[in-house]
Amino acid sequence: MSRPLRIAALSDITIGYAVPQIQSMVAALCAHYAPAEGFILEPDMKGRRELATISGIAITRLLTRMPPHDHAFHVEYNIQLHRALDRIAPDVVVFLNASVVPALLLSRHKPAFVIYYMLESLSHQLTAGGQDYLDLNQMVRDQVDVVVVPEYRRAELDLERLNWPAKPVVEMLNVAAFDPPASDPPPCDPPRCDRPTECAFLHAGTIGADTYCTELADDGLGEVRIDFAGPIDSEESRAIVARLASYPGTRQYLGLLPASRLHEIMPRYAYRLVLWRPADYHTLYASPNKMFESIAAGIPPVCTPHPQCVEILREFDCGLLLDDWSREALFRAIGTAQEIFGRPRYAELVANCRKAFENALNWGDQFAALRPLLPPLEELRPNDQQSR
Repeated sequence: MSRPLRIAALSDITIGYAVPQIQSMVAALCAHYAPAEGFILEPDMKGRRELATISGIAITRLLTRMPPHDHAFHVEYNIQLHRALDRIAPDVVVFLNASVVPALLLSRHKPAFVIYYMLESLSHQLTAGGQDYLDLNQMVRDQVDVVVVPEYRRAELDLERLNWPAKPVVEMLNVAAFDPPASDPPPCDPPRCDRPTECAFLHAGTIGADTYCTELADDGLGEVRIDFAGPIDSEESRAIVARLASYPGTRQYLGLLPASRLHEIMPRYAYRLVLWRPADYHTLYASPNKMFESIAAGIPPVCTPHPQCVEILREFDCGLLLDDWSREALFRAIGTAQEIFGRPRYAELVANCRKAFENALNWGDQFAALRPLLPPLEELRPNDQQSR
């Protein structure tokens, strides 16, 4: 008898702290091809100690002598990925970017179906790996069966640059990979919203000047309550966090939080800040996890005016947009958020977050776009000789 179908994802980051779409994709594919076995291979990243657990999916953390993400690490990590692929012999492989492609190219086992889940733009990949990463993208093209992207405009630029032969491309928005907590009460109705009781803001993610943290730690914001969460992995981020001590009671650093903890605390906040400055098409045409997580939790996001943020917030009327990328626009948006908090307009935004999540911005609706391109199970099912 044939063994169950095996689905493996090759991740270049530790699961549970960022990019929740990886585990969601594997879980959805396992459900689609049930019964199936799911595997996620991840590196051991410094400071990310919590081990994610996902029912029905085996997560293997591969240890390397060098920490991510320098050249020596990538060599070590791909050797281990290569061995794991030969051991697992997956029928479907999901990979995220060029950094894990060597393992796929070197593996003796060739999967029946390969999904390039292109969460990072080609521009971002080349910043990390230069010409090597461009070459790896070209080398893997014949193995790729479908490309999944979170933003169609960015994908058009990437694929035009790669000049690949025509391949199916599916846009799946970076929607939240979780349902709102069962303990979370339904949104309040106008004209009054009793929860949360304080107009507090959450900034969770990269801490730096490009994500407006210098402005958020500015005297110009006065007594605005803002909590920060994210890695302190640069001189800039350390300096910003140190400055927060100047604002006891209004600015607080919560540490580097796993996604599970972040989801627990989000209902305490009135708004989530989703802010970054565009430096190239990668950062202009981004698809922010944070915005979709905020909407799913029923917390209106406050966003810089990137094209996808503009589209989503205007279509569903579920958050606030900055007029532009200036410091003044940020302060105006925060002022507006404070002004409407506790009023009918705020309650309307909260209610619209729920509607948007339930009607479109959820994993089930987004995965539906990929289903028609997945081959039938009988084309992927391993034969007896492949069973292990």
